Amino acid sequence: MPINSVTLYKAADVWKEFNIIGIEVGIETIDTDLVSIFPNPTQGVFQVTSCNLQVNSIEVFDIYGKKILTHHLNSTLSHYQIDISNQNSGIYFVRIETDKGMLAHKIVKQ
Repeated sequence: MPINSVTLYKAADVWKEFNIIGIEVGIETIDTDLVSIFPNPTQGVFQVTSCNLQVNSIEVFDIYGKKILTHHLNSTLSHYQIDISNQNSGIYFVRIETDKGMLAHKIVKQ
């Protein structure tokens, strides 16, 4: 569990019998307004835009966690086009690694 939740778990009656420890999760929270994905839902091609962030990579995962696409960028461009038109309709997750941390967005392919 995240280190800042240990005290809350130790205080809860249901968890008092357990040895509760915490760890640092190592992922910084960044403002998700700095990155946008559109259109969502998509027919297959969508845009990722970033505001003043260096984007290191964009990865797309299916609902089962299988990585279906990776773009290694190391770029300060603000606009990226991603194509998943060869994938089945469904829910996908886009993980974006930036110089400020990582974030994930859900996208629906029609």
